[in-house]
Amino acid sequence: MQKEQIASLIEEIARMPEMRNVPREQIEATANEIANKDICLTPEEFKRAIKHRILPASAKSGMLWLSDLKPNMHSISVVGKILFVSEETLSVRDDKENVVEKKVLKGLISDNTKKLNFVIWNPDKYHNVVEKGKVLKFTNVYTTAWRDEPQINTSDKSEIEVADEDQLADRRYGTKIKIRDLASVNYPVTLEVRVLSVEKKEVTVDGKEKVLYSGVVGDDTGQVKFTAWFDFDLKENEVVRINGAYKKVWKDLPTIVIDEKTTVERLSDKTLPPAHELIKPVEVLIEDIYEYGASMSNVKLEGFIIEIKSGSGLIFRCPDCGLVLKEGTCKNHGLVTNGEPDMRIKAVFDDGTGAIIAVFPRNVCEKLLGKSISEYQALIGKSGITNPALIDINTNLLGKAIQVVGNVSTSELGTTLLVKDAQNVNTDMKIEAQKILSEMEA
Repeated sequence: MQKEQIASLIEEIARMPEMRNVPREQIEATANEIANKDICLTPEEFKRAIKHRILPASAKSGMLWLSDLKPNMHSISVVGKILFVSEETLSVRDDKENVVEKKVLKGLISDNTKKLNFVIWNPDKYHNVVEKGKVLKFTNVYTTAWRDEPQINTSDKSEIEVADEDQLADRRYGTKIKIRDLASVNYPVTLEVRVLSVEKKEVTVDGKEKVLYSGVVGDDTGQVKFTAWFDFDLKENEVVRINGAYKKVWKDLPTIVIDEKTTVERLSDKTLPPAHELIKPVEVLIEDIYEYGASMSNVKLEGFIIEIKSGSGLIFRCPDCGLVLKEGTCKNHGLVTNGEPDMRIKAVFDDGTGAIIAVFPRNVCEKLLGKSISEYQALIGKSGITNPALIDINTNLLGKAIQVVGNVSTSELGTTLLVKDAQNVNTDMKIEAQKILSEMEA
């Protein structure tokens, strides 16, 4: 075959749904290898040979990857490893529209291309089959939508049987994204990043000693923490392409996990800016935060504190769990007589493009207010004052221009800016502040 024909066939193969998670360079390398050995193949034979060489048994036999599934698909078959399974009782409607209680098996399955939830509606049939760690083949199942993702469901016509590990993808293929896009994805990803820090730890997991590598990587859109359960010999300051990492949320912030299904390739140092530039906070607008999924690390914003929320100023925390006491009571431990003093600001922060709840911890409060927590404690009771820090917060910070650096997290409670550092902006911006405040009142 001529080079032009090979290039055209590569384009066709790359567009096939079952090949969409395969890196383009892998398809090209395989195509060139086959073309050099088998010069008499027809175009169809050539395409089949490439697919057979690259794809594992599950794809060759007509099975769908989990990453190919969409809601409302029927009569499909998949293979995956059970990551988690539990028996639950759901309230459902029967054929007569009566609400009844039904036991099901719910869990999480992965084939290395994606992780999806599943529900087994006839659990008695599969109690000894569906177990954590097993690789199973689901035949004749259907999908529904669950939190904007497909969910696998069984019916009376479905079958579940044990499958071989080699039917899973031999490596995890990721979709290339930037760090700022992590919050909005739930599938394996590929990132081109610079290693900003890395350290080796020994941890105990299920009673066994394991080696863990962790640190921070960054690109020109942000930084993210990583955990590696496999030694990729990562070196600080090198630029790498991480293929097939998956996201995990820790304390409402995305992190990435790298394991034996992930691959790491070294890239040119010129691929990304130097480390001293990447460790700088990324300047963003609040509208950017909501556009990119509401979870971002090490961001810088400039705006105004336009409202002080309750729970600001001097507070006391439970010495056992750290929760803020309300009228001397912890919701976990009841009445507490020896609460630990702390200080914080919970405020509405507005930069003109949007507003976000910002939480300033004790060290940042002391920096902005110019007084320590012990100084404020000494003022309690004088002239009937119960929360002297709150008075200074309202007097000195409300309506003032502030520059903040921190992490943005999102959870079921909403989006929050967790401030790591802040400083007053030394410009006269009273007119803009008053404008924002007047718009709020309107």
